[in-house]
Amino acid sequence: MGDATMRKHMSEDETKAWLISIEFISAEIKPRLAGLPGEIQGAVLADLMSLWLAGHHPDLRQKVFQDWLEVTRKLVEPSEREIFGSAGFPLGGLS
Repeated sequence: MGDATMRKHMSEDETKAWLISIEFISAEIKPRLAGLPGEIQGAVLADLMSLWLAGHHPDLRQKVFQDWLEVTRKLVEPSEREIFGSAGFPLGGLS
C-alpha cells in the first residue's frame, strides 16, 4: 500500500502522530546538513532517496518517485518561508 493510500485509512490521531514523527525526524537531520555546501547536501539527499526508492518494487519506482517529486514541489514555498521569512528568496542575491 502506498503512502497516500495508507494515510487515507488512518484516523485523525494517527495522521497527527505521523506528521509529528516527520517533523521530529526532519528537525534532527536539518542541523546535520546546515552549513554544508549545496553539492554535499544534494549528494546526501540523493543517496538517501536512492536507498528509499530501492526498497520499492522496480515496477513501482517511477510512480513512487513522481509522487515524491510532487510532494517535494509543494513543500518548496513553505520551506522558502522557513529559510528566508515572509519576504521569500532574496532575488537580488544572497549576502
